[in-house]
Amino acid sequence: MTHTLTWRPPTEISREDILSASDDLLSRPDLPITERADIFRLSALGLDWDISSKLFEPSNPADVPRGPDGRRISMFLLHGGGGDQRGKEPMARLIASKLGWRVAVMSYPGHYQFDTPNHDWPGDTLNADGTARTPLWLRDRPITPDQYELIQDTSDPAKRAKWGTLFFLRAPEGSEF
Repeated sequence: MTHTLTWRPPTEISREDILSASDDLLSRPDLPITERADIFRLSALGLDWDISSKLFEPSNPADVPRGPDGRRISMFLLHGGGGDQRGKEPMARLIASKLGWRVAVMSYPGHYQFDTPNHDWPGDTLNADGTARTPLWLRDRPITPDQYELIQDTSDPAKRAKWGTLFFLRAPEGSEF
């Protein structure tokens, strides 16, 4: 008779167990790692998208552990709805240097600022001149103000009371946006 064991996460983890696991991980020696950034273009849904990503991995490939199937252990991290991949880079660096895993981070299309040295978005989301900050889906084709109309929605009193004026960008038919 063959029994298959299935791991199930505990329903509760004590604070002491969390601190102990953290101390155990942080006490491990640091493996030397390499970081490699990549920007690639993919085509999907009839559109092109420039994607920013970064790979963190042990400098020595022999330091990457293998799973039960013999394949190297890796992880993919994707940031939440706001921001970009840089918010996940400290975690990727920690996992690669302490566990030896290969870790890739990636930004959603339009979230990464290709055009500034530090990749921070300049200015505010809405500018005094009536223009707005727009996503950068293709680093060589920015969305310019002639490709959208700024809409201010004050129609719903409940939404206005909760969020104030809502702003949207409406793209005319055929624009890049």
